[in-house]
Amino acid sequence: MTPATAQERVRAGYSGISGYQVPLWLGVDFGLFNLPSANFGAREKFMAKRHGYARVLRTLGQALEKRGIDLFDLRCNQNDFYLQCGDPTPPYLSLVELRYSLGDLNDLDLDARAHRGGSVKSVNFQGLPEILRALGRRVDDKDGQLLRICNSESSAPSSSIKLEYQTHDGRKHVEDLHTGALEDSAMHMYMERTRGSESRSWK
Repeated sequence: MTPATAQERVRAGYSGISGYQVPLWLGVDFGLFNLPSANFGAREKFMAKRHGYARVLRTLGQALEKRGIDLFDLRCNQNDFYLQCGDPTPPYLSLVELRYSLGDLNDLDLDARAHRGGSVKSVNFQGLPEILRALGRRVDDKDGQLLRICNSESSAPSSSIKLEYQTHDGRKHVEDLHTGALEDSAMHMYMERTRGSESRSWK
């Protein structure tokens, strides 16, 4: 999908209440779609955090990519991931609601590993799985708690993603990240994993 097409879909809006066209970003901001609020204590530890957001979000990205979804607003509430997504099928006027638990994502990851086996596949660093993996790594590196990831706000360009997370001191951080920078991060992560595999093979 081209950036122009993505922006057209955002501007077109989604049928949210009584048939009225409500833009996804506006509906979420005004609570029209009933996304759960994230309520985290600064010292709380959850399973998703211990598993590592990089792995969890990559699996989530694979699930969205399989559905053809590329516009979404994700809220993380402890070990549950709630999403409001733009309908990937024309005329793009519906709203797709999804929920994944940590167990769901773990099952999807195990299934993907089983099907992948030992085969080597090329990595698409521009794809949603690697983009989300890079975002997860960013939160992991800051030892943060994920709150939200959104790429469907009209105020942000189609080439950016909003990331929200909370750190140990209780501070909420909001970052608008360019997808190009995330692609670079994903590539560096891949190179790190490759070097690690090579070093282990010589031991």
